[in-house]
Amino acid sequence: MPLFDLDKIKKLPPDRRIKALEELKEEIQKLIEERKKEIEDAQFLLEEAEDELKVLLEIETPKAKKVVIEDLFTRDEKEKTEELERIAREEAPLRARPTEELAYINSLRQKPVDDLYNKVMDVYKQISHTGIETLEQRRTIESVKEAIYLKEKDMQDRKYNATETVKERMGAIEKVLYRLSN
Repeated sequence: MPLFDLDKIKKLPPDRRIKALEELKEEIQKLIEERKKEIEDAQFLLEEAEDELKVLLEIETPKAKKVVIEDLFTRDEKEKTEELERIAREEAPLRARPTEELAYINSLRQKPVDDLYNKVMDVYKQISHTGIETLEQRRTIESVKEAIYLKEKDMQDRKYNATETVKERMGAIEKVLYRLSN
C-alpha cells in the first residue's frame, strides 16, 4: 500500500498541496530515520555475533585421548599413587573454599547453561574492551568454570541429562574460559 496518493495531492489547491507535501516529506524523513536505526541495530548484532564466532573458531577443541582399559588395571603402585594425588588436588579446592563461595558455585550449577554462557561472554567482552581483568571478573570466571565442571561430573554420574545443544553450549563456555585463563 503506497504511503501517499499522488493523484489526490495533485488535485489539491496549491496552499494545501504544499502542506501535504511537507507532511509527506516529514513522514518520509521519519521512515528513513527508523530504517537507519534498524540498520545500526542489525550491524551491532552482526558484529557481536562475529565476535562470538571468532572466539569459538580461535579456540581449539581439546582432543580426547585414547585410553586402553587393560592399562588401567596393570599400573604399578607409583602410578596409582600419582593418580590419587592428582584427584586429591582437583577435589581439594572444593573443600577449601568458603561456604559463601560454595553456595554461589552451587547456585551457578543450578542455572541453565545459557545463563552461564551469557555471564562468561559478558566478562569476556568487558575484558576484551578494557584489556584489564578485575578480581571480581576472575572470581566469576573461576566460579563458572567450577560450576561447569560439576555439571559435567553430574552428567558422567548420570545425575544430569543434557541435550546435544546444552553439551555444545558447555563446550563453547569451556573454550571461552580457556581463552580467558591464558
